[in-house]
Amino acid sequence: MNSKLLFAVIIAIPFNLATLNPTLAADSEKGKTVAICHKPGTPAQKTLVLPTSAAASHVAEHGDLQGTCDAAVLPPGTGVTLFGAGNTSVTVEANSVPFEAYIGIAPAMPADFAADPGNLVSLGGVKLLLAPTQFNLSVLPPTLPLTLSIPAPAGLPPDTVVLVAQQIFTDSLGDPANNVEPSLKEQFVAVGVASVVDGNIVTQAGVLPGVFSGGLFSFFQLNTGFATGTVSDPTGTRAGITVGNNTNTIVAVTNAAGTYTLPISGSCPCPFSVTGFDPFRGSSGSTGGNVASDGGLATANIALAPLATPAITRDGIRNSGFERGDLSSWALAGSGTTRQSLVSSAATIMPTEGQWMADINTGSGSIGAIGSSIKQRFTVPANVRTLRLDFNFVSEEFPEFVGSQFNDAFTAVITTPQGDILFAQTSVNSANNVTLIGDCNFPGGDNTCGQTGWMEGSVDLSMFSGTGTPIQVDLIFSTLDAGDDIYDTHVLVDNIRFSTVWIDAKILQGPTIAANANLARVNNEVRGVNEILSQAGVNARVRNVQTVATTDALVDTDITWTTGLGCPGGTVNGILTAESAAVLALARSATATDVNVYYIRSGTGLAGVGGYALGPDDFCSAINILVNSGTFQMDIGMGGNILAHELGHLLVSPATAGNILEHSAPAGNFLSTTPAIGVLNRQQSANINRVGAPLPLP
Repeated sequence: MNSKLLFAVIIAIPFNLATLNPTLAADSEKGKTVAICHKPGTPAQKTLVLPTSAAASHVAEHGDLQGTCDAAVLPPGTGVTLFGAGNTSVTVEANSVPFEAYIGIAPAMPADFAADPGNLVSLGGVKLLLAPTQFNLSVLPPTLPLTLSIPAPAGLPPDTVVLVAQQIFTDSLGDPANNVEPSLKEQFVAVGVASVVDGNIVTQAGVLPGVFSGGLFSFFQLNTGFATGTVSDPTGTRAGITVGNNTNTIVAVTNAAGTYTLPISGSCPCPFSVTGFDPFRGSSGSTGGNVASDGGLATANIALAPLATPAITRDGIRNSGFERGDLSSWALAGSGTTRQSLVSSAATIMPTEGQWMADINTGSGSIGAIGSSIKQRFTVPANVRTLRLDFNFVSEEFPEFVGSQFNDAFTAVITTPQGDILFAQTSVNSANNVTLIGDCNFPGGDNTCGQTGWMEGSVDLSMFSGTGTPIQVDLIFSTLDAGDDIYDTHVLVDNIRFSTVWIDAKILQGPTIAANANLARVNNEVRGVNEILSQAGVNARVRNVQTVATTDALVDTDITWTTGLGCPGGTVNGILTAESAAVLALARSATATDVNVYYIRSGTGLAGVGGYALGPDDFCSAINILVNSGTFQMDIGMGGNILAHELGHLLVSPATAGNILEHSAPAGNFLSTTPAIGVLNRQQSANINRVGAPLPLP
């Protein structure tokens, strides 16, 4: 392990190694000494700084850990109890953390917390460090919860029920009645329960899952019980939904199954209401319930529905490629839908990207039978420049009514603080190079129909994309049937973006084993990527998906992490294994700016890894971003969040994966090592959209 790497990372997470151990901070840089945690979890636990040879024998003979006791290095599969300052401790169960990790615990002061505790009484808090020692990868959480312990305040009754909440940067629907706008903010998220044991407050199994990550945790006295339930919308159960309640300021975030559990405060029987909010779809829902007695559990399922005006907490345009297969996140006035194709008697019109496109038309359901529009208010992402869209004007008015009063039209308008900007338009009379495509089978009944073909509209929004000044604008697409309400016009819209990142996916298959991936998995994960990267104005598109025949050894790729001497600019000199280099050479896209994504079965040499990014910031000598970079996606790492995480490591640069824009980002961020709910902040957006960034294209 590279001592400079250890030092650089520890000070980025909530522990300052130089403060905890000045000797280590000074000497490990010179390679003379190394710190170890001697006899962890025993009364003799202490940090020692020893010559490297002596430290090695301690680790081998006494079960000591590398690193200080405040920030030790936990070998894969090791079970240990580690004491921190102030009589705090953390216990890791054996075989629950399959990867090498930094582990440490220390007291947290009230000033460390930005989240509002409301009416809850805090009994103490901790800073918990749990992070993989290798940074450019996604790891799964421990298989068993960590056990945290803090001293109990004097006089605390032994039957006290304690709530454990983690501070996470997540979505708030606000309070419309009191003019509190929706926002992203630090909130306490319920994660576990604890009880009083021998003068300490100790986390334990209970109605909440427990502690599975590092971060800031507060312990609150709980007086009542819990609400639990499932959050769903017409598409099914929804993960990543923020759920709040009207009895305290604690929130929950739904798990992969769409379920939540929240503490309820008050005197029992305790009536309550809970509200769920989907930040990506802009939908919300509320329901009520009653906790019958102290410690009770009440079920309250939440059904989400679109808000008339979708609330905005995240930057960027939602559902900009319409790949959800609907118009969710858009406010529809009149007649509109999504479709996978428009088929006439002489042509088939397909989306310009993905599988879906919007259709805004003057048909049945349009306002006054002549007009329709879709609209979305959004926050302009940091450092973006030109907004683009593709549109195709298809009308029954062609060709016989060209030049008449039946001049159906399309407009694209953006409403900004500086006024309206019309940035795309066409009409029956102004359209050029119209192609007749036979009978479109529109309800008007005209058997002649024409299309303009796909055209591009664009507008420069750079004056509204300052990093520190979020600005909201309205994007409106409208169609109008002029002169009559008989013959219809349909305008197809697709691929709304500030930039595009192209993905070339390879699924590795050996003689006897293969990655568990297919076209459906790739498309599903790219849809998830778009939800997250849209916060930076990025639209991910699939260039190609292919199965690549190779050896079984490469399907289970060796990703063992080693480093050489450091590189200029603070980047890391990771050493590629022979197998990693061989995989990165397979079937590379002919387009240098494409991201080559390799689906492998597993990564050997590092257990518990779901995704792995290989870019020049962490392999400064071995990787060139346009020549041999890429990501590895493992079978255990399915989902758009993990692919988005790995793409983020390649897009954010020049910065090693351990810095504040990546793994050391706040809890809830799409690149953090703590529970990620897909937040992409404005500093990350500004970096992704920097001038000269090699991967995002117009």
